[in-house]
Amino acid sequence: MTSNIVLLLPAPRDCYLPAMPLLSGEVYRYENESDIVPVEKYWNYVGATENPLQRIWEWNCSSSDYAGPKIASARKNIPSENWKRFSFPVFDTDPERLKSRLKEYETNYIAHFDSYEHGYNGNRGGKGIAAWVLFRVTDASGVQQVVQSYEAASKLSGIPIGSLRHFTKKKGGHLTKNGVKIERIN
Repeated sequence: MTSNIVLLLPAPRDCYLPAMPLLSGEVYRYENESDIVPVEKYWNYVGATENPLQRIWEWNCSSSDYAGPKIASARKNIPSENWKRFSFPVFDTDPERLKSRLKEYETNYIAHFDSYEHGYNGNRGGKGIAAWVLFRVTDASGVQQVVQSYEAASKLSGIPIGSLRHFTKKKGGHLTKNGVKIERIN
């Protein structure tokens, strides 16, 4: 018996995309299951990281300040067995898009669990201890754009980050330079 095997080879016009590395991060939540905090619901801490193993190690390291005074104080006063950890992975092929998605998920979960007002988060979402801030940048022609960090506002306006931090420490703070107005809106 004879069999015909046909081998299909790509034609010269076929296009192949190079393999893109799949990058990952994680959004996580620690829930205080103790009765140390007298509230009707459990208090939470929400975070996001591109290095989950490092963050777990930092959580378990008693000498680590971890992520700010609220959670540091809680970790000192609440035994480790009273914390429950939840997490889910976030994947992307673009590093900047992954960072953006992690920030977005973190911010949404901080709001969902109310972990800023009634929890251990020191800000409403962002990048480490430094709060994720929103700026309205208005160029000389009046075109407005909202950006989510000092870095983005600096890049868009050409104003150094140090100047932005000095003039926009609080909500409503603003700076006008070379016809560009930057206003902090959160």
